[in-house]
Amino acid sequence: MSGASQEVIDHVVVKLLPEDPQMRRLVVNHRMFQCETTGGRDRGAVCRDGGWGGRSYELLAPVAQVYRDLLPKLCRFEAAHGSRHVRELTVPCLYAGLLQAPDYAIVLENVQKRGFRTIKSLQLRKPQLNAAVRSLAQLAATSHVWLQETCTEDLPYLQDNTITDGPQLADFIRMGLERLSAPLELGSHLRLRQRLLQLQLSSVRLLDAFLQRLPAFRVLCHGDFRDGNLLLRETPDGDWQVRAVDWQTSRLGSPALDLLYLLLFSLPRREMADLEEDVLAAYGRHFNRKLLRADFTAAKLVGLVWCLSAVQFWERVPGWAEHTLDLALEVDRLGLLDGLQ
Repeated sequence: MSGASQEVIDHVVVKLLPEDPQMRRLVVNHRMFQCETTGGRDRGAVCRDGGWGGRSYELLAPVAQVYRDLLPKLCRFEAAHGSRHVRELTVPCLYAGLLQAPDYAIVLENVQKRGFRTIKSLQLRKPQLNAAVRSLAQLAATSHVWLQETCTEDLPYLQDNTITDGPQLADFIRMGLERLSAPLELGSHLRLRQRLLQLQLSSVRLLDAFLQRLPAFRVLCHGDFRDGNLLLRETPDGDWQVRAVDWQTSRLGSPALDLLYLLLFSLPRREMADLEEDVLAAYGRHFNRKLLRADFTAAKLVGLVWCLSAVQFWERVPGWAEHTLDLALEVDRLGLLDGLQ
């Protein structure tokens, strides 16, 4: 790497596959890593002496689909229109793949300028949130126009808008409801508990219906745009620069999906409710606010499914059960649980 370059290898992520056998099977079966690359066990690593557990891996550079194809296209498109927001949001990926050893790890290395950091779950502060929302809105707006102008209908390496693991999803929700039983009973929310049990039975149908419908606006969704996948750096004027990693669940869909996901997985629900108007206003500069609000409200039912299915994995995060219960109460007040069959 040139000595004159301002970029260094400053952000390295080594991801062990989840210990939970169901989650491990989900990641491997969906081959999430291959959304970012076309590598894998057959092309990803060369074993040498030393390193992790007595072995090291010379990480070859497989063809990164999202990083090599999609994001550069968006960057060139916006540059032709005098913008660089998508370029500033993304970082180059050197490697992503599934390794046989030492413990079936997904490895990502990103070239990144120094000074960026991540934060703990549900602890995104308002100035950081505002910067993340601005970046996400720009990604949505740029991809929306690009998809229209290039008449792009589909990108084969992105996630399908189809639920292929329905029984597993329903099982995750069941386990989430079991962990919410005490708070539901303590708050005398027995009627809500019955409705959530019905939601468990209807979850696959509801998610399929939402993901497969034609949204008011069709954009590139990151799919996992939350605090833990954002690299943040404070600028001298007190603003924040944002970089996003982990594009393995990218899909085409409504901009409401990424926006809702960011809020649900980065802020306590009660703080999120206070900031909704502000974040929708930021998106209103690019999209019809009335149509976006309708999508955002409808997506809260999807968000509740996400949160319920994540309870068993996120219960280590202080307040996650209460966070999910608050969302469930709101979804019920909005009438989104009415008529579940």
